[in-house]
Amino acid sequence: MRQLIAEHPGPSHVYYPDVSFEETVRRHDNRAERIPVNVEEMRGWYLALGVSGEHVAPGNTAALAAWRRLGFRNLPDDYAIDGFG
Repeated sequence: MRQLIAEHPGPSHVYYPDVSFEETVRRHDNRAERIPVNVEEMRGWYLALGVSGEHVAPGNTAALAAWRRLGFRNLPDDYAIDGFG
């Protein structure tokens, strides 16, 4: 991910919810369309990147409010992002 960000010609932004690893696994297990990844692979991804443009949505915030807090101001009231609410 860091290489992808470094090679991107312009500003890059990384967004993710601040939730526990256990909650991340629970959300993955309950997705309608799961991606083929196991828990150990997910554990390797579970860390802040520490890059410019990194934004963390509070884990206890409703999806719409969290995305608006991150700067997405023009979302309709019924907007939902899979796994963020």
